[in-house]
Amino acid sequence: MDTTFISVQLPASIYKKLQTLATEEHTDPVGLISQFVTEAFQRRQWLQDLTVLRQQIQDENGLQIDDTKEEIIAQLRQTRQEIFKSEYAHLYR
Repeated sequence: MDTTFISVQLPASIYKKLQTLATEEHTDPVGLISQFVTEAFQRRQWLQDLTVLRQQIQDENGLQIDDTKEEIIAQLRQTRQEIFKSEYAHLYR
């Protein structure tokens, strides 16, 4: 396996904290940094997905929070019926 290594300079106080965290996690500092980077990328992807979801909600005229209980139930029934027609109705013909 061909691996390239680089050196990173950290202030001693940061390295000491990193070493403490690594000891608590039963890993080495490099493994801990790798974990932090992986989690940061996952967090960024989650935030991008959340942004897309928010945009979709806005494009669909937002959430209908002002609706009454009866209106919400009517909308849910209509949605359920539309899903049934598009996905399952062919099974009962």
